Amino acid sequence: MFEHVLVADDDARTPVALSKVFRSCNAKITVTARVQDALAWLEHDPRLIVSEMTLGGDTCAPLWRALRSLKSRPPLHVVASATARPREVFRLQSLGAAAFLEKPLDDDELTDAIQQLALIREQAESFRAHSRIGSYAAQVSRKYGLTRAEGEVLECVLQRMTYEEVASHRRVSRNTIKTQMRVILEKCGATSLREIARDCLDAQGLAAAQSPYSSTSDARR
Repeated sequence: MFEHVLVADDDARTPVALSKVFRSCNAKITVTARVQDALAWLEHDPRLIVSEMTLGGDTCAPLWRALRSLKSRPPLHVVASATARPREVFRLQSLGAAAFLEKPLDDDELTDAIQQLALIREQAESFRAHSRIGSYAAQVSRKYGLTRAEGEVLECVLQRMTYEEVASHRRVSRNTIKTQMRVILEKCGATSLREIARDCLDAQGLAAAQSPYSSTSDARR
């Protein structure tokens, strides 16, 4: 669900409630009662942050601003408080808070909220992955002069669709897709999809390990 959860709260009941929710998985829960410590923990890439409005009399606004400035895989942020007024809740949402939970935390409501947030994260990461793949396919198409149809087939295959699935999606035969893929590889001077993705990543100065098609063999197709 969430590999690392950061709890920025001086209320001891909050981490206890979260521990119950994450009991069935191996999530790491880090607890801090100071804003500066919470900011330092951002370097450890928590995937979910649950914070209060204030910590030790200090506002958590620096934490919220820091979260908003993160560009790469920002964590989901939940505010749990017993004192927030409607205007403050609206302000938190405008700063990027994914949810607001009223204290005392109810176990069932907390579980439902965490599950909904996990679904939101999964959908967002899936969208980002598909967007990157679409970008890869477009770059390859421009670089090697692929036709529009060939670019669309390449994008589908990079999304790990089988030839049968691509054929069904495009309403053509599997043999047509195999032929198009052979032409794509020939145009790109490649022997595998991995080579195509790595070539595109190298052109961007990125690591090959970020390839959306880094290890799967073509043999299964």
